[in-house]
Amino acid sequence: MAKFLRLALILSLTTLTSLASAGEQTISYFSGVPGQKVYFASDLGQWDATRYPMPEVAPGQYDFKFEEPWLPFIRYKFVADGHWKTDPNNPQQQKDGLGGYNSVWAFPDFQEDPLLNRQAGVIPHLQKTFTVTDWEGAKRTLTLLLPPASTSKMKRSIKSRFYAYFQDGGDYLEKGAIANLVANLSAQPDMPMIVAVLIPPKDRTREYTLNEDYARFIATSLVPEVEQKLGASVSRTQRVLVGPSLGGLISFFTVLKYPEVFGNVVTQSGSFWWDEGRIATMLAAMTSVTTFRAFNSVGFYETLPMNEFNDKVAQESKRLGIQMTYRKPPGLHNWITWRNELSGVLRAVAR
Repeated sequence: MAKFLRLALILSLTTLTSLASAGEQTISYFSGVPGQKVYFASDLGQWDATRYPMPEVAPGQYDFKFEEPWLPFIRYKFVADGHWKTDPNNPQQQKDGLGGYNSVWAFPDFQEDPLLNRQAGVIPHLQKTFTVTDWEGAKRTLTLLLPPASTSKMKRSIKSRFYAYFQDGGDYLEKGAIANLVANLSAQPDMPMIVAVLIPPKDRTREYTLNEDYARFIATSLVPEVEQKLGASVSRTQRVLVGPSLGGLISFFTVLKYPEVFGNVVTQSGSFWWDEGRIATMLAAMTSVTTFRAFNSVGFYETLPMNEFNDKVAQESKRLGIQMTYRKPPGLHNWITWRNELSGVLRAVAR
């Protein structure tokens, strides 16, 4: 966003590398009519008709300045005195599904994190499956991404490995390019070998909305079974629990409940708005916690409640001494934002 919209809240600073933004953009509406109330409605604000006002910068000219989002393009309209209008100065349009059109603004410099693609000379991780029994007696099959045994780095002490557990594991595999990412990061000389454990939900809404049985299953059953299977003996600081959206909500809750198991948590657009901000309320009632490292990000262009409750969780975490890094990249509630944050976050948490 422009400086007057830049609300990023950084509670503790860790250097994170991520997809770079090309900087500030300006879209103008030229109506020739002074004194109008004009708003910018688009993907960026979930098509909220009043979220982004366009100030009048010259008689009949209204500007919207914003930080370039992590998207190849956005669709938009102007809302002038309550009337929705396409951009008369932009010929690029797309059907809106309602019988009309949206204007389209492209970002030709958009590119994703190169580590999401396999780098030359990098040996891929081995992909294996492992079945565990949950607290209800149901079987669920995990996907394990294991460093290749042929690499010299693999022959070093087990302490040089880092274990990353992912909620919504199938989505991280299919949409998050996690197999490429952990292989590329593991190949870097200053990084440990990353073992990724991809956990599939059975009933996502029930399990991820602060389900204590599910949190206990992850921390006291699933983790020990996986690491016993792999012959691993690691400390809490060598584990991270990662999740997006509701997966971020349950990840933070689990680590808050079981900090002796996980020394790190990554929440990507954590749904802390759930149940009227129950996590923030829980934190506010606490006087002390066993501290851990938290890496929390929420897209600047996500809904206002999403940003509001992430802010509250960050503030309460800081008060309790939780080592939180909080970022608001110019993203949305989507996998483009989440996967482009991952390499920087994993580098920060695993080293």
